[in-house]
Amino acid sequence: MNWVLRQSTSTSDETMSTLSVIDPRTLPDFNPRWLPLCDGREAPTGDRTRPILARVIEFASHYYAMNRAVALAEKCRRNGDSSGEAAALEELRRASHARDALEDRYAPEGFFAEPIMKGSRYANLIFTWANKPSPPIFTKRFKACLKF
Repeated sequence: MNWVLRQSTSTSDETMSTLSVIDPRTLPDFNPRWLPLCDGREAPTGDRTRPILARVIEFASHYYAMNRAVALAEKCRRNGDSSGEAAALEELRRASHARDALEDRYAPEGFFAEPIMKGSRYANLIFTWANKPSPPIFTKRFKACLKF
């Protein structure tokens, strides 16, 4: 299987634990059902010049790998392929650990993604970071309060 996450090949201590991330939409076997929404919308395009968007894509890629592993495990379970299921669950474990490392890397800056599940699939990621633009919820409340 062609997975989204790959260990860095650098020998530097600083980059030994980092992951190189590929936007899953560039993979030949990309399945859009496995890519979670990002703040209720499609994941942003691969604009790596904007650090926030690059981080959003990183998180979406990790959750894509986890969704993909879960889908494979479920398929193997339905087909009675216990060794395939075990391999898929091992891939899920690796993808989950990689996601944890990503969370740890950005946590000191207050950047994180809160996953929303739909069944066994990560369906939406709600992102939080400093200075994040928020929807004008107070405007809606204010207008509702003015109706007599």
